Amino acid sequence: MSSPTVEVTGKAAVETEPEYAVFVVEVEGYGETVSGAQRRVEDRLAELDRELPDAVDDAKDGITGRSVTSADELFDPDCDDPYVASATVELRCDGLPGDDIANAVAAAGGTVTRTEPRVTESRREELREELLAAATENARAQAEIVAAADGHALGPVVSLATKETMGFDSIVEEALATEVSAGVPAGQIEFTASVDATYELE
Repeated sequence: MSSPTVEVTGKAAVETEPEYAVFVVEVEGYGETVSGAQRRVEDRLAELDRELPDAVDDAKDGITGRSVTSADELFDPDCDDPYVASATVELRCDGLPGDDIANAVAAAGGTVTRTEPRVTESRREELREELLAAATENARAQAEIVAAADGHALGPVVSLATKETMGFDSIVEEALATEVSAGVPAGQIEFTASVDATYELE
């Protein structure tokens, strides 16, 4: 006969200050041909590099996506060219005035679509280890309560499954918008972790 078990979920959360911001930028270029539209984007990326502060990496190094679309699909009455090309660029801003980035983007004909507060990979891993340890401890504490209430002692762990949310969804968008000029968006980043644990009961 198999031993009885108890299943619990331990949770943990922590908030931390963002260490830097990433500006996500969209650069578009219209043209009579696909290659013409693409060349226009390349020209604007080069112009963006000239406008950006020296401390910011080249725009072309931060490209995360490209596309070419028929201009008819955009329903732009002010454009006669049949094609539009675009490039999505991420620009890291380490303590620089956000206005410097926004002004450079505007001067090159681009658009800042959003800002993302971030922490370094080393800080992220540090938080991850802390959260998983805390969530595991929380799960065990819950299991001990359940076991005691049922007249059992807590036995060994049978299985563990973890889930982490190491993201930035908790920051209010309004806070980001009002603090772009500071270079690092205001507010706290929330990281969460949960542990689904199964323990034997003795």
